[in-house]
Amino acid sequence: MSDTAPITIIVQYRADDYKQARRLYSKTFPNFRPLFRYGLYFILTFFALTLIVATIFYLQEKPTERQIDPGLIFVVGTAAVIGLAWACYNRFNQQKHIEEEPQTLTIDEAGIRVHNAVGESLIRWAYWQKAIEDHDLLLLLHEKLMYIIPKRAIDQPADIIRLRAIIERHVGPVVWWERRKRPEPPPPPARSAPPTA
Repeated sequence: MSDTAPITIIVQYRADDYKQARRLYSKTFPNFRPLFRYGLYFILTFFALTLIVATIFYLQEKPTERQIDPGLIFVVGTAAVIGLAWACYNRFNQQKHIEEEPQTLTIDEAGIRVHNAVGESLIRWAYWQKAIEDHDLLLLLHEKLMYIIPKRAIDQPADIIRLRAIIERHVGPVVWWERRKRPEPPPPPARSAPPTA
């Protein structure tokens, strides 16, 4: 089969694909978004715990000795609870979206054609800046976006080699991001000798 022939695969994403891809992405484009996100979770959790403690002390005091403004407790507690609920809901929906929506990818010299329940789109090669891979994933990277191609969706090892060749023609060398050595390509099939007269 020609190296330029289209490759069609059906991808069923998992939450682990996204987590692993984020780790690889952060090695290529370091940023503080994960630190900001976890810092926000910490602050919201701190405020929620503060609300619980303040409420306990507030209820134990006599009405004439209460020095904490109940309105302040209500505002801080409401903000913390809404923030935590939003963060958990957003995280759940993100993982659910990744796990439940299969996509059909057709990869050729034009780019990646994505077919899903919403419709069809074409992502051209010119958009991507780098390509990296490990034993499980092949990633196309941009400063603000990444595209995940799980290798388990590719049945034939030869198709992985063809896919890598297409990417290298349009994006650049596919960088290997693991200490383990990249698997060697399978040997070409042996050709039978022509019959002798």
